[in-house]
Amino acid sequence: MFYPVHLETIASPKLAVLGRRRMATDQLLWLAAGSALLRLGRAEFVLRSGDCFWLPADCLHGLTLLQGCQLGRLRFSIRIDAPRPKAAGFIAPSPLLQALLDRLIAAPQPVAPDSQAGRWLDCVGDLLPEWQLADPRPQPLPEGVSTLLEGICLGQSLPAIMQTCHQRHGWNARTAMDAFQQALGTDLLSWQEQWQLLQIPVLLRQGFSEEQAWQKAGFGSEEHYQQCGQRFGDARTVTTGQTS
Repeated sequence: MFYPVHLETIASPKLAVLGRRRMATDQLLWLAAGSALLRLGRAEFVLRSGDCFWLPADCLHGLTLLQGCQLGRLRFSIRIDAPRPKAAGFIAPSPLLQALLDRLIAAPQPVAPDSQAGRWLDCVGDLLPEWQLADPRPQPLPEGVSTLLEGICLGQSLPAIMQTCHQRHGWNARTAMDAFQQALGTDLLSWQEQWQLLQIPVLLRQGFSEEQAWQKAGFGSEEHYQQCGQRFGDARTVTTGQTS
């Protein structure tokens, strides 16, 4: 890391599991588009567009980027002698920080220190002492969307998920799909199919055959499973990162 604040942006055209890793520097993750999964220990957070999440140095974490996700990562050198959060968690960005992040996500890389983007990074570093962890998260998901996500993660069928959402919140299918798309930047069916694909490697490691795995993951047919693999990425080779 050559500069006090280092910028990395990642656009994910396919489903991508970046793997569990530790980094030697503090970092800020923010979602510019789409949604992602962040695992810390046994907890897993759904990140949505606009979310900012602070990870202190040496914090073991795992990232999964859903198709269409655009992620920004800022890494802060130990040379920056400024207070900053000591624990992991969401941060509520100030209007100035949000404006800087919106500009940085589109900045060409690598960022030269004497460029306009380099000066934006300096401004972000100056704001570091102001950051505080937010509890609860600054952008809570609508209750109905949380219900839809709960059903997906429990492996329920789409009709069962919709029925539960209607019973709890009075949403019809169109209202539920529109709210999900607006909240997470991905349509509900695509989100569910990607979640199902993510279960395949887990089930294979547990000793299930591939046929048993796609059935248990909730795919209605082998053709549906294969189509989703072609659309989002082969579940057996989707992992692109390793623990470091």
